[in-house]
Amino acid sequence: MPAQSKVKQYQDHEVDFALLSDRAFEVLGKRPFRWQLEAAQAILCGRDVVLDIGTGSGKTLCFTLPLLLNDSDIALTISPLTALMIDQAILRKLALRLEQDIADGKYREVLVSPEIAISQDFHRAILSKDSFASLLRVVNIDEAHCINIWGGSFRTDYAGLGILRGRFPQNVPLQIASATLPEHVLDDIRSKLRLAKDVKMVRVTNARPNIALSVRTMKYSNESKADLRFLIPAKATKAEDIPMTIVYCNERITTEDCKDCLQDWAEALGIPKQCVAFYHAHVGEKRKRELEELQRLGLLRILFATEALGMGCDLRNIVRVVLWGLPSTFCALVQRAGRAGRDLSIPSEAILIVPPSVLKDEISEEHVSQTVEREALDGESLNQEMTEADAQVIAQVLDEEGVRVAADVSEGEQEVNASTKAKGKRKKKFGKDTNIREARSLSLFVKTTKCRRIIWDKFFENDKKLPLIYGITTLYQPIIGMRCCDNCTPHLFPVEKVVVQQTSGLTRGKKRKVAKDEQNYIREELMEWRDEVLVEQFYGSDTALSGRTLLGDDIIEKLATCGERIWSYSNLRRRARWAFGHDTLTESPNEWGHALLATLARIYTTLEVDEEARRVELEFEEMSREAVEKEIQAEKERVQKIMEGAREQTRRRQEYLRNTQAEWQIQTPTDFDIL
Repeated sequence: MPAQSKVKQYQDHEVDFALLSDRAFEVLGKRPFRWQLEAAQAILCGRDVVLDIGTGSGKTLCFTLPLLLNDSDIALTISPLTALMIDQAILRKLALRLEQDIADGKYREVLVSPEIAISQDFHRAILSKDSFASLLRVVNIDEAHCINIWGGSFRTDYAGLGILRGRFPQNVPLQIASATLPEHVLDDIRSKLRLAKDVKMVRVTNARPNIALSVRTMKYSNESKADLRFLIPAKATKAEDIPMTIVYCNERITTEDCKDCLQDWAEALGIPKQCVAFYHAHVGEKRKRELEELQRLGLLRILFATEALGMGCDLRNIVRVVLWGLPSTFCALVQRAGRAGRDLSIPSEAILIVPPSVLKDEISEEHVSQTVEREALDGESLNQEMTEADAQVIAQVLDEEGVRVAADVSEGEQEVNASTKAKGKRKKKFGKDTNIREARSLSLFVKTTKCRRIIWDKFFENDKKLPLIYGITTLYQPIIGMRCCDNCTPHLFPVEKVVVQQTSGLTRGKKRKVAKDEQNYIREELMEWRDEVLVEQFYGSDTALSGRTLLGDDIIEKLATCGERIWSYSNLRRRARWAFGHDTLTESPNEWGHALLATLARIYTTLEVDEEARRVELEFEEMSREAVEKEIQAEKERVQKIMEGAREQTRRRQEYLRNTQAEWQIQTPTDFDIL
């Protein structure tokens, strides 16, 4: 652990709020609110701080305020940086030049990603240097909910932040911030970051009055995507007529399917299809940068995305967020909805669209648990393809936090050992209770006939926090005529009527049942090609990287079980979108896409040869069976004829005997005749 920080440790009475406020106005041009000054006071006195405050309320100012009383103090802020800021090529060029400057205290605010913050290189070059540690005033952790699996945007790099407490001086406080910190998430974060018992809690409601809330039920088939037709206004004639929209989907392939439909509808209206796109973890980094810039410029009007699009992205011009399907947790629902209207002065809306079954059936804790686990393992919140290291971290967290309750263990999954079970016994109970709370809150939000904000406020206990009061706690001013929710003012939330003439979605084809042995064969052959051929051709023979970083198991599973022989690229794109094998410029397969199609063709050809051989064998067996059956039938007929002949002979004998007996009775005299 580095030496003690040499920054001045204040007493509460030594922090002059008026002086600090004047310094903020002088340096930053802003007057802080009292709750911001109280947070800065706690940091200056060496106390940990939790900023449980809503989006747009002023948390960024809290990261800077503690530095204003001393010109040499340094703040280290850990944040999910924008993709542009963590461009690895740029970092490599700057690294050597920046390292020494940062270590020497040249920069007063150091902003790093969690991945960099926990790296050994950063520890060696920066944190371990007394020249840096002695000037360190505070370590800020933004979007702290990412530390917890239930936080809605769990990230493996955040999960490792607990080690930082031992890498900077003990007298340097932590300041964590998030807009979604329900009690069960906060409890876990306290434990992992070892926050002090006297931690200063600063709580401002995370209510978003500038976002109109509504829930819709799907009326049309999932494949038609007709329930999304409203995204393009009926009278739209150009891209600018479409509100800036993000549509969050729970699966990568759904984002691509929806994009196809919306592009078709846009082109039918004469609107360039380029105003609609998709974004997920498997989209190439260059393409992501293009999409982010197009969205920032307002040229990209509808973006279908997974959780990969969110923290660290500039979403200030988004006025409408649509959630296509129920998210994994209530925190995830609020985070996605909250990405609309980041500017609190702009009226925005968030629309949740769910299938009818959600309204009919209760959302079970098992459903929540399974969805949390699936989304964590999917890697979308990492905004990158899942690596083996990520998967190992997530698997450990899932076991430790009790997400995998007994009923949720997947087929073939091994149970944790007895020691792990014993150690995690209390946590498993916590996990199940959390499942129930999350499931209940999701159900209530969807089904309630009262104001939907009641569920939101109750889940986050907003009644115990500072309210939004203009000039006192916030700069937000109530918007005249702002809609509340579809339950409070249903007439302000009309649902557009859609006439479906034909299915506009992707044609799925007739799915046949695939035998288990055929599924296993396809799966094994694809994995062998991926691990033995694809990895070597792409990375080289000396690599230690897993093939899953190129071709995920989820893609292989879809190809093995889809029930269709995939001979063309259009069929491949319909069944499983493999971004690595797709050329986004030509909308056609690249060399890896062609290689996958060739591999599938080889697999299918082998299967067809085996099927033909089996068919011939069955025909031979059938012929042999028919010959035997003919012999048996002939024998039966021969025996039948013998039986019939014997019965005829018996009948004739009986008839002969009856006739002979009758003649004897007539010709033979009786004893009376003789007398």
